[in-house]
Amino acid sequence: MALLLPAVIVISGAIAYLNSLLNPFIWDDAFLIAANLHIRSLGFIPRLFLENVYHQDMVGRFYRPVLMTSFALDYHQWGLDPFGYHITNILIHLGNALLVFGIIRLVFRRKLLAFLTAMLFVLHPVQVESVTYISGRADLLAAFFCLLTLYFFIRYADFGGYRRKLYFGASVLSFLSALFSKESAVVFPLILIFYETCFRKDGIKGNKSLKYAFYAAALLVFGIIRHLVLLNVKGTLTASGSLPLSDRFCLIPSIIFTYIKLLLFPKGLHMERSDFLFERPHYFFDHRVIIAIFALIAVAIFVWLVRKRRREALFGFGWFILLLIPVLNIIPINAFIAEHWLYLPSAGFFLLCSSALIGLFRFESIKLCIASFMVVILVMLCTLTIRQNYIWRDPVFFYKYTLKFSPLSTRLRTNLGVEYFNLGLYKDAERELRLALAAEPAGVNAVNDYINLGAALYWQGKKKESMEAYDNAIRLKPDSPLGYWFMANILFHDNQTKKAIGFYKKAAELVPSNASYWLTLGNAYQKDKDLKEAEGAYKKAIAAYPAFFEARINLGAVYYRQGLFKKAFGEYGDAMKIDPESPESYYGIGNISAAIGKAQEARDFWEEALKKDPNHAGAKKKLEKAGKKK
Repeated sequence: MALLLPAVIVISGAIAYLNSLLNPFIWDDAFLIAANLHIRSLGFIPRLFLENVYHQDMVGRFYRPVLMTSFALDYHQWGLDPFGYHITNILIHLGNALLVFGIIRLVFRRKLLAFLTAMLFVLHPVQVESVTYISGRADLLAAFFCLLTLYFFIRYADFGGYRRKLYFGASVLSFLSALFSKESAVVFPLILIFYETCFRKDGIKGNKSLKYAFYAAALLVFGIIRHLVLLNVKGTLTASGSLPLSDRFCLIPSIIFTYIKLLLFPKGLHMERSDFLFERPHYFFDHRVIIAIFALIAVAIFVWLVRKRRREALFGFGWFILLLIPVLNIIPINAFIAEHWLYLPSAGFFLLCSSALIGLFRFESIKLCIASFMVVILVMLCTLTIRQNYIWRDPVFFYKYTLKFSPLSTRLRTNLGVEYFNLGLYKDAERELRLALAAEPAGVNAVNDYINLGAALYWQGKKKESMEAYDNAIRLKPDSPLGYWFMANILFHDNQTKKAIGFYKKAAELVPSNASYWLTLGNAYQKDKDLKEAEGAYKKAIAAYPAFFEARINLGAVYYRQGLFKKAFGEYGDAMKIDPESPESYYGIGNISAAIGKAQEARDFWEEALKKDPNHAGAKKKLEKAGKKK
């Protein structure tokens, strides 16, 4: 019986997210997972702690090495099959729901309160943006380690001796892991202080308060490492960066009130909420600000009045408000409102709601009605979550759906254009990208719009217009590598190799840590028969990313063409270790064996290449030629 309620939580959550398992990569998944070389080798994991999330372009001050490590582990298991990544997200979400259940039961000793709160947490559709969206895993991981931080902190206070020290150490380490998962965890020590204020007032007095120095030390360690890693990384534009602090404070009541509405009435949930930017209150005495303030004051008064009888209501409300602090734009961030920012704060709100609902059980006449209402609400939430998952199943549908709510979002137009391009619908891609550029010709997404427009035009045969689009991208942001690199790709494809080399060099010089830039530069040099320069470019690609299979194969080919067979053999051997199932390393070693007169060995390696890929043209041709000579 002890496992019945946790089992119901897990099964209910699994049912709610079962239909998300077949959803594809979407939005930032393309950059963080599909095109991310750095997650493709477990040996690279230590270096993930030394780079920003968007390391490819050295833009975006996001430092989340635990998140990137989780993607590397998923890649090791699943490759680029989204199915496995969705399983990981769902498992973390279910684990978080169990932690919510366990913590509330531990603190309040009330099974029903813990169960209802956990069920609301696991089933509410506002969580879809964190669970179904694979890149939303940062919120899941940060929540997981924050909840562990609190759980171990509570247990630490309940024990003495070595177990006490063990629990405390686990709590501090969990907090550090939360910080390395997502920066918003910085406020979580406030929850620990708030917990002791509510339930263990002696814990924040005198020498007992010194324990918080360890959490402060964890914050300091994280802050120093993050500062050093992001020292040369450019920040992205923020949603409220141009607003003075007074205006940002004016928005806080409206933002909190909006979040409460999303939790109480989860209708029309969507990813992009840039509409708030255009519809936001512009002064303090705007009626929306006044209504929001009065609503929040009313909730606060209610919580304060029932604090002695319902301590869980006070704790839940405080949890909700405190954990929203990092996303209220007190310090400017990249959006005003995002549903995934509610992931961990929502647990406190659900605790408050559960307390209110269970409190009605004291009226015997409506007890059955309240219980039935709870069941209906949970079923409705589960149904809404399943429906919300379906929206994420097709990227084109997803962006069109979201544009209904945020028609002025150029980011959505850009992403929709890219999806059309990926489907080969170049005219549709051109239309969306031109609409985005018409709305914001010099906006934050304009460089990407010009680049993608250039590609859409090129594949329609409009080469002159394509080049103009790339020129516009470069002129708009000459310190961005993207315009140069994509221009080089088109020139390379058009056999204008020497021009391509110039643009590839510029991209690589701007972001020397991007291994792909060095690889493509090496390819251009090799096509231009400049083997020495190609060798140097491939070496820099490998220095940036040692497990770069393509760079090692291509460097091996350059060494082979120079007659440096020993070096070529070494590169092919390293490539074979990276990807034993690829035919290219076997084919390359076969060529070396043939060149040094080991005909049988050469045939063995070419045959192995054909086993890996029966359609490998090079191996087939070599074996046919070897058979004729024999």
